[in-house]
Amino acid sequence: MMPKTSILFCAAMLVASAAHAQDRGDTSSPEYVEARQRLQEGKTLYGQGNIDGARLKFEQACAVLKTPACQRALGLSQFYTKRYLEALGNLQRSLDDATLDTVQRKQVTDLMQQAYDKTGHLEVHAPAGGHVRIDDTIDAGNAPLTEVIHVTVGSHNVSVTIEQKTERKTIECSEGKVLKVDFTDRFPQMGNDGHNGNPQPIDEERKKMFPPPTGAIVTGVVGLVGIGLGIGFGVASGDANSTNLARGLGAGGVCSSNPSSQLCLDAKSTRDAQQTDALISTIGYVAGGVALVTALVWWLAAPRKVIIHKATVTPTLGPHTAGAAFNFSF
Repeated sequence: MMPKTSILFCAAMLVASAAHAQDRGDTSSPEYVEARQRLQEGKTLYGQGNIDGARLKFEQACAVLKTPACQRALGLSQFYTKRYLEALGNLQRSLDDATLDTVQRKQVTDLMQQAYDKTGHLEVHAPAGGHVRIDDTIDAGNAPLTEVIHVTVGSHNVSVTIEQKTERKTIECSEGKVLKVDFTDRFPQMGNDGHNGNPQPIDEERKKMFPPPTGAIVTGVVGLVGIGLGIGFGVASGDANSTNLARGLGAGGVCSSNPSSQLCLDAKSTRDAQQTDALISTIGYVAGGVALVTALVWWLAAPRKVIIHKATVTPTLGPHTAGAAFNFSF
């Protein structure tokens, strides 16, 4: 790493070249004569190690001169007094100096990178035409912004104003990081030009008794199936019971003396089937009845909802037309 004394020496050489380059633009006006004097004084102070004093002189000079050479001298003094945000801007503008050689240009760009790493950066997205400000003091211009906004490290308040509406966000910036700040969600009704777009169609919700809601229909069908099963198995249970009664009348009490006879075994099998059918029939009736009642309550309490899309009327103006446009949404 280059020692600090070597770095300051290189910076002093850059300052000297800046002053020399400025002298080439000689002018006889008193303001420019004084500005050149302040620039020379700043160079002397810089060479003596009084960087902050030199910075003040360079600021006075650049207020009049406004050239890349003067901005380079000012940017260098700002960098070495840890005013990284100001240094970044002035060093950036100083690269427009055509007299910079390759070595000098690299020295400037290296310092710019170091200043960039010491500052925060905001990438602001907002509807076109939105006026962007930082901390209510920095005017960043109107969206869309093509470049990031350089800020000091720490907390900043970002605001976007469109017509009479202002939205704000507080952002915590850290060194060398680019933070995206998106305001498009704060202006949902704004079109691409930053003004109110066409109004959305107004939807009206109505309740409709017929046909019933799909869920109620499905539940009702399940209920009918359950009752149908109850009826079917009830009939089967009744038939099995009648068969057993007839078999018992013809058995003449044989099952009491010989329960293992084929007649008694058949009677037992029929009785078991009859009881199973009766149980299934009962379950079918109960479940089907509950499902039908549920479907009926569902239908009455929550009828089908129907969305009706209404037309909107949008005034239209043009060089050859004036009137209204009717928009429908489906």
